[in-house]
Amino acid sequence: MSNLTPAERKNCEECFKKADKSGDGKLSIQEMVGLIRSLGWSEKQFPDKDICDWFLEVDTDKSHSVDLNEFLTVCSKRPRTEINEANLRRTFKEFDKDGSGNVSASELKAALAKCEIKLSDAEVDQMIKAVDTSGDGQVSVEEFLAVFKKD
Repeated sequence: MSNLTPAERKNCEECFKKADKSGDGKLSIQEMVGLIRSLGWSEKQFPDKDICDWFLEVDTDKSHSVDLNEFLTVCSKRPRTEINEANLRRTFKEFDKDGSGNVSASELKAALAKCEIKLSDAEVDQMIKAVDTSGDGQVSVEEFLAVFKKD
């Protein structure tokens, strides 16, 4: 767990709490499947049988549930995704559903909802205004990339 930043640990803990539908501080196999599906992995991409096998590996104390410490251990072992221009451009294309070269408020809201981040129209508009240097009410790929540039 030592290689998780405080922000990553907090995100993992929030994800765990959201998945823990019973509120007992442990994830059942059903809750784990629900978590995997909510993250966007389909049955075809990550079959239930594979999730069950993975669950058994994660459940190191063999309690038939995954507690927060076991979950954080898994989070700390996940591969890091390098933030580079190619990955950012790929992400932008996923957001730009109509292929216009710009991300509209509705496209941004849909992309965030897919990640279970629900924002009001006003909040989404505020996000766009924060990066929309051209003032057209949308985010271009250049404006998107600028958010991630290090000074």
